[in-house]
Amino acid sequence: MPSFVSSGINSDQLLKRKLARGKYVWFISIAVFLFFEVALQTAYSTMKLVFSSPSLPETSSRTSTKPVDSSSPIETKLLAMFPFEDADPENNIFQLWGFESQTGDMPQEVSEMVHKWSSENPSYVHSVLEVSQAEALVEEMLITSVPEVWQAYKGLPHPRHRYEFLKYLLIYLFGGTYVDTYVELQKPINEWYHPRMMYGRLYVGILGDSNEPDYDQHLNRRLTFSTSVFQARSGHPFLAKLITRISHTALQQTKKLKKIDWEAAFHKSDSTGEPSVSLTGPSIFTDTLMDYLNSIPNAVHVSVAKTLQSPIVGPEVPKSQRFSYKTFTQIQAPSQVEDVVIYPQVSFQGLPDGQEHDSSNYLYAKPRDFFKWGYKSNLHLKTPESG
Repeated sequence: MPSFVSSGINSDQLLKRKLARGKYVWFISIAVFLFFEVALQTAYSTMKLVFSSPSLPETSSRTSTKPVDSSSPIETKLLAMFPFEDADPENNIFQLWGFESQTGDMPQEVSEMVHKWSSENPSYVHSVLEVSQAEALVEEMLITSVPEVWQAYKGLPHPRHRYEFLKYLLIYLFGGTYVDTYVELQKPINEWYHPRMMYGRLYVGILGDSNEPDYDQHLNRRLTFSTSVFQARSGHPFLAKLITRISHTALQQTKKLKKIDWEAAFHKSDSTGEPSVSLTGPSIFTDTLMDYLNSIPNAVHVSVAKTLQSPIVGPEVPKSQRFSYKTFTQIQAPSQVEDVVIYPQVSFQGLPDGQEHDSSNYLYAKPRDFFKWGYKSNLHLKTPESG
C-alpha cells in the first residue's frame, strides 16, 4: 500500500461527503423528473431558463450551462444532475496513485513532492487517492444519475485510458485542482494568476507548442493543453462536454477499440509523451476545449501581447473558427476566453532548456521524469521550444 499524504481529509470525511452528495443527487433526481415532465409542455425558452445559472441574467455572454450539443442526452443529464455554479473552483487538490506502473509505496522523491502540495496549500483539502478509492467515489455519484458514463468508464480498453478519464470525472464531480503525482509545485495555488474582472472557473496550461515548419514531426497537434495539472469548478460545462465525447466513443466503438494493440499504440507518441492514437489524453482534451470555446456566442476574449519572432506556422484554420492554436501560441502571460483562463507554457511545464530564472513570474508547477505515463516519458525525445 502506498504512503498517502492527506491534509484535513480521511475515510470518514470522504464517506460523509459521499452521503451528502447522495442526498443531493436524490433531490436533483426528483427535480430533473419534474423538469422533463414540464419540458414536454413548454417552449425552448423555458428550458433555457432551467439550464441557465440563476445568478446570471439571461442576456449574459458568460458560459451557458446548456449542452453545447443539444442532441446529446449524456451531456444533458450531466448538466442537469450536477448543475454548474458560477463560483471559484473548490479548494480541493486531487492526486491519484496505484495504476499499472505504480505499485507498492511511493518513492521518497514522489512522496516529498506530494507533501509539498499539501504543506504549501494549507487552506486546501488535499486527497491522495488510490485509483480504486477514486473509482468508488465516482461510481457512487454516477451509477444512479448518469450510469452511461460509468458504463463507458468501465468499458475503456486500457488502464491508462481509465486513469486519464478518472481525472476529469473527479474534478467534474467535486471540483478543484487535479495534479499528477510527478508534478512538482513551484508556487502555492493562491499565488497563481486569477483574474479580478472576468472571473475564472476553468484553468488550463499549454503543454506543447511548436512554431516550426516540422511541428507535425514532434507533436500530434500544433498546440495542446496539459492534463497533468488543471483546475475547474465542479459541474463546468466544458468537462461535461469532454466526458460526453469520451463516453460516446467508448460506448459506440467498443469492438473497434478492443481490436487495437494499445501497448504498441502507446509507444508511438509525440515529444510530450502523448500517443498518436489518443482516446482520453491531451489531444481530445485540446480538441474539445477548442470546440467548446468556439461554441460560446460572442465570447469575450482578453488577449495578451505575444513575442512573435517569426510568423505563426501551422495548418490552415477555417474562417468560422474564431479560436484555434493561433489564438494561444507563444503567449507569454495568461489569456482568457469568458471564464476559461489559459496559462502560458511555462506555467505547468517549466522553463525552456538553458533558462534558469522565470522572469515572467508565471511558473507554478513543473513535471519530473518519474513515470512512463507522464510528460517527457520518452526521455530520448526533447520537447521543441515554442519560439
